[in-house]
Amino acid sequence: MAEVADWAIRNQVSPKDRIAAIKEFARIVPLNEEICLEAPVIKYRRRELGHTDFGLLDAIILATARSIGQRVLTFDGDFAGERDCIVLTTTPD
Repeated sequence: MAEVADWAIRNQVSPKDRIAAIKEFARIVPLNEEICLEAPVIKYRRRELGHTDFGLLDAIILATARSIGQRVLTFDGDFAGERDCIVLTTTPD
């Protein structure tokens, strides 16, 4: 939710409205110890592979998805190459 709220504020969209819309179709998974311990491992591994902008929030998102056997759907190219991530690309205008 923090990542979505950050995006919404940056794009001058209501964070509460955007999160409410996402809750209509997405499952919100609370953080737990397993996710919190796995996320930094993912972050440092991604950075070792050259994804220097891959942050802890990105790693938390991926660790959370993995904890429930799901994949990440994103436009963020830093997730490219992960077996459980689908990276979307935009077409030029």
